[in-house]
Amino acid sequence: MERHLKNIEAWCWRYLENTRNYPGLHFTARNSACEAILQALDRLRRDSSESHRTITLRQLDPADEAAISGGQRFTRYTRLRLALHSESEELRQFSFRVVAGTVRFDLTERYLSEFQKGIRDVQSGSGDYSIAPNDSPRKARLMGSLDAESEDLWFWPCFGHLYPVR
Repeated sequence: MERHLKNIEAWCWRYLENTRNYPGLHFTARNSACEAILQALDRLRRDSSESHRTITLRQLDPADEAAISGGQRFTRYTRLRLALHSESEELRQFSFRVVAGTVRFDLTERYLSEFQKGIRDVQSGSGDYSIAPNDSPRKARLMGSLDAESEDLWFWPCFGHLYPVR
């Protein structure tokens, strides 16, 4: 599986401007990278709980980012850690954050489908929305400490869907 996660074209960044409208982490990837991530998630489901995969991310080119947001300043990340956890007091839904320079997507089985939908939307060339843990009592979603600390995660159509590969 790890060889399928090498040299994939996936990007993750955080905007330094206009954070009121675009808070949190932002993700996009080429079609094949989305497929590799979805396969990695399926593998994590079959592995023992608390397993993870680490992916090297590409450097986001400012010209490519401009296709998404109009050229805002950003910080880019080069490592992504995908982890599937059992629900606990600490994590009941999912958490998106940066720890020591590595983007961490910590997911639980129960809410994994929301994340997978985002990856599939990026794969199909759609997106332009974010997800974050929900604490709505009507939906009976209680938050663990990592859920409460989570950032928003934005899914963006890959600029490769908009412009030819250079």
